[in-house]
Amino acid sequence: MLVIEQYIDFVHFDEKEKDLDRRIKRTKELIYNSFNELLSKKKYNDITVQNIIDEADIGRSTFYSHFETKDELLKYTCIRLFDHVFKSDLISSKNHDFSVDDNFKYIIVHILHHINQCKDRLFGLLLDEGAYIFNDYLSIKLKKLFSDYFDYNKIEIPKDYVENYLIKSFIETIRWWIKDNNKKYNANEVAEYYISILQNSIIN
Repeated sequence: MLVIEQYIDFVHFDEKEKDLDRRIKRTKELIYNSFNELLSKKKYNDITVQNIIDEADIGRSTFYSHFETKDELLKYTCIRLFDHVFKSDLISSKNHDFSVDDNFKYIIVHILHHINQCKDRLFGLLLDEGAYIFNDYLSIKLKKLFSDYFDYNKIEIPKDYVENYLIKSFIETIRWWIKDNNKKYNANEVAEYYISILQNSIIN
């Protein structure tokens, strides 16, 4: 009988834990969505923890039980965003020379398409030079993407220079597109412009 009672207590405890986990997830999602709503209105550096708390309608202690700082929330946002955009099956294998093909264009269009879907929340990050965490995370993802695609040994230009050029030029292309030209040009057109510049500079 004691064993059965202990088992029942365990089940009840487990259900409470699951309920707690669900509440934690819901609250974390609420903070995340509130933060993204603010990013669609303000630059990252202009957003305060108090702004997030007010938008989410939660207590300060609740926020800090999930994220130590605003920067930690931004890191969480970057992980959720870019782990989806730069999905693992985007690059099948590293066997491309340093030339542009349809697969490379597909990759660029894929990234631009997802960024366009998130443009409202990205507006406050892409246009804020102070959002270094976002820019660093995006740069790391782009660096891996390009290094997985291109074989830098097949060109004579220093690898670090080429990487920097590819990454910075693409980020600036995204900024240019999101800021002023999103309604004028679609993802395919912007990809064509970016690739055209590369073909006339370091890629041939």
